Amino acid sequence: MRFLTRSRAAVALASMLLACAASNRAHARELVDAREPAHGREPLDLVPAECLAAYAARPPPDLPAPGQGGSPWEALVDLGVQLVRPAEAGSAQIWIRAGELAALTLRYPHALALLDVSAAPLPDDPNTMRVDRLRAVLAVKLPGGETAHAEPFLRIIQKSVNEQTDAGRATLESHRTATWKYQELRDQRLPAWCAIAWGQIDDFFVLTIGPDVWPQVAAVASDGSASLTVAAWVAEARRTRAAQSLIEVYVAVEAIRGRLDPLVDGRATQFFSAWEFADAQAGYWALGLEDRALFCEGHLRWADRSSTRLYADSQYRPAALVEAVPPEAHYAIYRVPGGQLLTRVVTCILALQGPGERAHAERLWERIAAQPGLDVDADLFEQLGDRVLFHNDPPHPLRIPVALTSLIEIDGDPSRVRRAVDRICGGFRSAMEELAGAESKPASLWQIRRDDDGVWYWELGPLAGPAWTVTDRFIVTSWSPQALRQYLGWAGERLGRWPTTGPATRPARG
Repeated sequence: MRFLTRSRAAVALASMLLACAASNRAHARELVDAREPAHGREPLDLVPAECLAAYAARPPPDLPAPGQGGSPWEALVDLGVQLVRPAEAGSAQIWIRAGELAALTLRYPHALALLDVSAAPLPDDPNTMRVDRLRAVLAVKLPGGETAHAEPFLRIIQKSVNEQTDAGRATLESHRTATWKYQELRDQRLPAWCAIAWGQIDDFFVLTIGPDVWPQVAAVASDGSASLTVAAWVAEARRTRAAQSLIEVYVAVEAIRGRLDPLVDGRATQFFSAWEFADAQAGYWALGLEDRALFCEGHLRWADRSSTRLYADSQYRPAALVEAVPPEAHYAIYRVPGGQLLTRVVTCILALQGPGERAHAERLWERIAAQPGLDVDADLFEQLGDRVLFHNDPPHPLRIPVALTSLIEIDGDPSRVRRAVDRICGGFRSAMEELAGAESKPASLWQIRRDDDGVWYWELGPLAGPAWTVTDRFIVTSWSPQALRQYLGWAGERLGRWPTTGPATRPARG
């Protein structure tokens, strides 16, 4: 069964999503309420308790404050929009603007929640599913509740409106709940569930998808007893760490499995199984900093019990690992077998793919694992230690949260690990080329490369990353080849030797 993810409806929805975040400046001033804002509330306080998943975040300490450092990104985005090929302009511009909106949102405390989702087969193709219900909310806390802080959101969306909106097919209406005003956008190109609404609730900018979701969120804001943060188990899970957290994640595991498994061939259960909590009812995770070190604490709930798991202990600071962290960087140390972590990550990536993509990946892996003299378990997984270090140096220019440097500890023979990595990556490259030829398909736009300094990386046209290499102590990865080399240059002997054996695709580039 296929799930429809690329369609004109999806593009139009993305367009409306951006349009809703801020229609235009004239509307912005209409959305400010005369009431004094309810001080002390946080974005999760506006999320209904009956949600499927929620994510809340505060800006990390090294992120520029709102109004600072934004112009280069804005100029880059505007240039990208202009360079897009005309045939792809509509969808590409949408995702570029979405990236700009995401980069802006990261600078404010915010929460994003999925309230409901379902799908139905296409009338003319019962094997293809499309979304027939989606309800979601984004709440961004604005300093002081001033309209001026909503202006950057409005500017982004005004650009998208100018690029995408068809005035003959879209309608924009003003509404009011008992207390707050909001705007709602509908488009004839989209089904009825694609109603998009936005407005301010006290000192929050609120964007919703789905009919009547904005009034539902407003009702939660008026009566806090319906909020996720006051649900008994969630409140207890948040009691010790929420105030310190930079990121909080809530997942209604059982409900998501029930909704999504029938639509995606059981892949939701596969994803949760990789992390060993597929049978739980719900989970809550908190991540935050104590000095430079990050903690990660998880709470899981079953019908008859609850448990707490400490994934990263901010007080666990072994010198052998901390010395590999640049002095201004933040870091996290997870005590998990490296082989287990790699297996889980791969399992999760596959669980997110459709049947065709997974079948292709399995064919590739069969060719790689069949190489004579290669035993992935013995040569790679069994040689790894049980500690993994993450840090944020070099910082990504756009401060993307997952753009990190990681070090997977080697507890066995580093030369054996290096040979295994070279053979797996080289085999992957060869298998991609062979399968493309055997199936009479063009070569994938994604290519795996190795420079003559021992750095492997993915390449997509002019873009390169992530990148990885093997030293005598670690498998080291970073978000680009240049970032990896910069870090290796700083770390030097802290990571052990960095041999450059193996076949190179091309000379190293600075």
